[in-house]
Amino acid sequence: MLIEGSYPYIHYRLSFGKIDQIAETIKKCCLGNYDNFEEKIRSSENKKIIKDLLNYVPYRLISVFFKNQLKNIPDHKKNQKIKEFALEQFDKIKPIYKIINDEKIILHKQWIEYFCENYKIVKAWADWEWMQYLQQKNPNVPAISQKLYPPPERLNLKKQTEYWKQIIINWDKYDKKGKLKCIYSSDILDKDYKFSLDHFLPWSFVGHNQLWNLIPVKPEANISKSDSLPSDIYLDDFIDVQYRGLSFSKEILGVARWEKEVECFVFDLHINNYNDLLDKEKLREKYENTLRPLFQIAENMGFEKDWQYKN
Repeated sequence: MLIEGSYPYIHYRLSFGKIDQIAETIKKCCLGNYDNFEEKIRSSENKKIIKDLLNYVPYRLISVFFKNQLKNIPDHKKNQKIKEFALEQFDKIKPIYKIINDEKIILHKQWIEYFCENYKIVKAWADWEWMQYLQQKNPNVPAISQKLYPPPERLNLKKQTEYWKQIIINWDKYDKKGKLKCIYSSDILDKDYKFSLDHFLPWSFVGHNQLWNLIPVKPEANISKSDSLPSDIYLDDFIDVQYRGLSFSKEILGVARWEKEVECFVFDLHINNYNDLLDKEKLREKYENTLRPLFQIAENMGFEKDWQYKN
């Protein structure tokens, strides 16, 4: 349970609510350092910390099988009663498991057969409920469904890299005066320069690789920024590079392919039509309307704000 909860908490900074003790227990087990967190949670040194959860969860999970018997029993006596009922009525009521000496559980044979036969259905249901719970506790956070577990293709930016590579190669052709520069370091990014794609809003917040949030930058700057929120001083340059990238890519790709490539700009930034992507002031307005509330939400979640690159 702790390991399942660790992914959305550590990687995406999601909240489980004030009452839930999962996040606090993960903190105590890892002492602020989340490297190899699975090993730390499973460590024998943390058994005492985890014991508080074991005092409640294993018993209450099967309490649904004994609703009538538990009606008038005080809460502090319920664990013992649940344990007794499960032992006494194991073959009659058939709870999922029975608890032995508060140390182990024994699954009912018919439930073992049920889980083996219907595992995919049960897992899908559990994931759905888990997602609903996290969405309820994090109502303003985007892409909750993609934050239950680490996605396997986070670093697969081949298509997006090719888009920006074509723009960089042809930059001088369409911009006779200026050079494409990293918005953080001001270093020139020419066709021979190895660049990284930076998620302007951190990937661990947005959970996607949409082009409208990606910008070519100096690799060292991308590493330095990590999951931080960039300072407002970079916003104008970010929008300017996106605007010119959209303008140049239309010439490079042709209208039909260009509209397919930049579709995410239209839908995610709530732009009326493709022509508005080439109107710098309209594009700026849509970017500011989209980014500012998202920055505030990310800041409220604990993402470091006002990051600036120091060469």
